[in-house]
Amino acid sequence: MPESCSGWSLVAMCDPRVEAVRRIGQRFGTNARVVSDFREVLADCDAAIIATPNASHAEIASACLDRGVHVLIEKPMATTLSDAQAIVEAGARS
Repeated sequence: MPESCSGWSLVAMCDPRVEAVRRIGQRFGTNARVVSDFREVLADCDAAIIATPNASHAEIASACLDRGVHVLIEKPMATTLSDAQAIVEAGARS
């Protein structure tokens, strides 16, 4: 891990294609847990990078924020104004 990234660790990678993601993890030398559902690891995370299909951003971000997990959402933030508002509201609650 580069020095500029010290002090953190990759806890999990989530994707429905578990075996493909596991191979990616092995390629880059991580022993992060690989799961198909992000909800399985929310209790173990302080932060999440949401780099999923755009339509899923609101559901995942809101669930993370409701658990106190900080989020970085790949753009666009959401596909609809109501989804974006739901994310902002979840952030305000947390």
